[in-house]
Amino acid sequence: MAAKTQAKTTAARKAAPKKTAPRSVPRVILRVTYLLVAVAGVGSLVLSYAALMRLGAACGLNDVSAAIFPLILDAPLVGASVAYAALAAHPTRARAFPLALLCGYALVSVLGNACEAAYAGDAIPTALRVAWLSVPPVTLVLIVELGLVVGRRAAEPVKTKPTPAASVAEPVVEAPAPAPAVVVPEPVVEPEPLHVVAEPVDAPAPAPRAARVAMTPELEARIRELRAGGLSLAAIASETGASKTAVGTALKRAQVGEAA
Repeated sequence: MAAKTQAKTTAARKAAPKKTAPRSVPRVILRVTYLLVAVAGVGSLVLSYAALMRLGAACGLNDVSAAIFPLILDAPLVGASVAYAALAAHPTRARAFPLALLCGYALVSVLGNACEAAYAGDAIPTALRVAWLSVPPVTLVLIVELGLVVGRRAAEPVKTKPTPAASVAEPVVEAPAPAPAVVVPEPVVEPEPLHVVAEPVDAPAPAPRAARVAMTPELEARIRELRAGGLSLAAIASETGASKTAVGTALKRAQVGEAA
C-alpha cells in the first residue's frame, strides 16, 4: 500500500510544472547599456539639432527662429516616447495616438536631416520651404492633443486581466481500509410494563373579555383627533380602550357626518 502511494506521489510531481526563479541581469551590463544609450542619444540629438537648425536657416528663418526650429521637430518625438511608456499599463488602443505621433515625427526628423544634406549650400525649392514652415502649427495642434489624451487616459482606471494560477496536481493518497470491528451482542432485557393512570385535566378558563367602553361624543372626538394625527385603528383602540370595530364605526360615522 505504501509503495503504491509513493509511486502516485512521484508521478504527480513529475507532471507538475517546474517553477524557475527569474534570473536578474548583472548590474555591470545594466550600467554599460544605460551608458551606451545615453551617449548615442546625446550624440544623435546634437547632430540632428545642428542639421535641422541649418535647414531652418535655409528656409529663411532668422538665428533665433532657426535655433527653435529643431526643437519643434524633435521635442514631439521625445514627448510621444514618454507618453507611450507612461500608458504601458493601458490597452493598446489607448496608446495608438502616442505611437502614431512617435512614428510620424521620427519620419519627419529623418526627412529633415535628409533634406538638409541634399540641399547643403543650395537654395531650397519654394515647395519644400512652404512644407517645412508648415510643420510648427501642425506640431502645436498634435502636441496639445497628445497632452489631452495622456491626461484623459491617466484619469481612467487601469483594467487588468487576472492571470489564472497554474494548477498543480496534488498527489492522491488513499487511506488504508479500516479493520473490521468485532461486534459483541448484548443481552436483550425486556422492559417491564408501565401502568399509567390518567388524571383529569381541567380545561383552561377562558380569558376575560375586555370591558367595552361606551362610545360618547367626547370619545368620538378623541378618536378623530388621534386618526388625524396619523395613528392606525389598532393604535387608536389601544389608546382609547375601545375595540377596533368601534373605532372604525366611529370614524365612518364622522366621515358620513362631514359629507352631509
